[in-house]
Amino acid sequence: MRPTQSSLAASVALAMAVCIAHAQYSFEDLGRPLEPKPLPIDVVTGSTETGFTAWGTMLSPDGKGLVGVNTATGEMTWVGMGEWDYGRINVTRAANGDLYLYTGDPGRFFRYRVAEGQLVDLGVPDEPASYTMGGAVGPDGRFYVGSYPQTRVVYVDPATDRIGSLGQMSEDLRCKYILQTAVSDDNIVYAAVGLHHAELWAVPVATGQKKQLLPQQVSSGCDRVTLLVGEDGRVYGKGAGKLFVCSAEGIKYVDAFPPERSMAQLRRAGDYYAETLTSAGQLVLKHAHTGATSTVDTEFEGVSVALYCASCEWNGKIYGGGFQPANIFCYDPVTGQSADLGRHNGGRIQIYEILGLPKGLFISSYVGCSLDFYNPETNERVHIGQLIKEYDQERGLQLILGPDEMLYLASRPSKGKLGGALTRINPEDYSYTCWRNVLPDQSIISVVSVPQTNEVFCTTSNYGGSGSVPTQKDGYILLWDCAVEKVNWAGTPIEGANSYGQAVMARTGLIYVHVREQYLAFDPVKREVVFTGDMPVQTVHHQGIADSPAGPEGLIFGIGDDAVFAIDPRDHGARVLAHHPSLADAKGLMATADGVLYYVNGSHLWRVDMYP
Repeated sequence: MRPTQSSLAASVALAMAVCIAHAQYSFEDLGRPLEPKPLPIDVVTGSTETGFTAWGTMLSPDGKGLVGVNTATGEMTWVGMGEWDYGRINVTRAANGDLYLYTGDPGRFFRYRVAEGQLVDLGVPDEPASYTMGGAVGPDGRFYVGSYPQTRVVYVDPATDRIGSLGQMSEDLRCKYILQTAVSDDNIVYAAVGLHHAELWAVPVATGQKKQLLPQQVSSGCDRVTLLVGEDGRVYGKGAGKLFVCSAEGIKYVDAFPPERSMAQLRRAGDYYAETLTSAGQLVLKHAHTGATSTVDTEFEGVSVALYCASCEWNGKIYGGGFQPANIFCYDPVTGQSADLGRHNGGRIQIYEILGLPKGLFISSYVGCSLDFYNPETNERVHIGQLIKEYDQERGLQLILGPDEMLYLASRPSKGKLGGALTRINPEDYSYTCWRNVLPDQSIISVVSVPQTNEVFCTTSNYGGSGSVPTQKDGYILLWDCAVEKVNWAGTPIEGANSYGQAVMARTGLIYVHVREQYLAFDPVKREVVFTGDMPVQTVHHQGIADSPAGPEGLIFGIGDDAVFAIDPRDHGARVLAHHPSLADAKGLMATADGVLYYVNGSHLWRVDMYP
């Protein structure tokens, strides 16, 4: 029998009201625990007569837009672009002296008229087209950008402000990324596509006829090729251990590359090159002839680093990680002080999980599904491995201590691929074993230790790495036998669910699983679902459910919409406990044993005590 939200619903409010309702929760902004980072300079506009302005594109929790700095006075200009959705800004300087930009979702081109200080929306050239990895300028001045998710190459012509599209490159749905664009002096646009496998497309601007250039041995031998434009104006590539030169007809292998064409002229300001805006607010200039550097003071305060998770409590301090760069931070609740500990993990983009054991911290980070050990007190660090190299895993989602005192990691595969993995790591000697496809073409999303049966409970999704195409209809919940090293049991308890999310074991021994708009309670000993109910929020945020129950009632806390909610294992009920604006964009929730919640929002760490 599977009870649902029926007669139990009436008792939920009363039961939870007895323990913590009517409390006055105090939501605390604990500040920015990670140090701001510098801003690279992309282009310089102006002249000796009018003065020069150095420009960089900023994408941070504090805002999205153009940052301009007068190279003589340090006076700053801000051009906000946040209203066109989150996304990288690609920028170039045109022959007319103005800036041309591509950003947004759907991606659109803009012209920034420097003299007038006016941002002009030129429109959407093609869609769907959003996330971009960079652009290139052709000999006729056209600015080309490769976009996601349908590998469309779009462009703007600064001579006329006309926008357009060269259309979709790859027709393989598993390849959604244009990783690089380059244009040769004979006006052929090249688009390097990946990551399921490598493709290289050539489009002569004169004809618009596209062609895929890579032979099978290169295409299947790597997930991307890299491109450069040589000083001779030709486009060269590297992939699968081979070097080649490109033409509209195909590629020809070469022994070495010529010198790469320099783009430094875009940053030339008279006798200087504008290099970077430091986090301390200084514009760094490098003399074009002597190489000597000088600085100009500005009011720039650095680019705030986004936080990705608050993850664990270790030796009385809270630890979490950042996003670009994937630095580790710690917060001391006693002193109220935070510290940026730097990057001690192989993945440079973001930290997914930090698990604290007596000997130190175990870290899962992206890219490459990197596994690392770090002790902040002794500064000992061990790089355990990167699962992308041998097992094609890219994102290690959750890391736990299993019933056999081994660590277990749930992971998704690389972009365009299917087949996630369950990985066991020995915390003493750092050896590991990775089992990919414990169920065919399923990613492992969440893991829970089941000491009662010496098993690990897993949730799965039929979706793989970004851009992948599922082959299975359903997601699963399963039990992995730690001794026999195989799946003991698997089920699909909710019809039509292609993905099961975060899972937490309550103090009752039941495991609660978030499944889109629902949640369920599973008995791992009897191997049956004992309850299903509706979530009290519409959207649970990323890493939005605490890994462990907390407080005297053993509540399972979560964040969704603009609210904190809790599941009460005593009657399976769930309800919203409090609303706060900081929760609307929050993620990475963790709970201390006594019920203090930590989460991140933008560059800030937040806290709320659920038992004030």
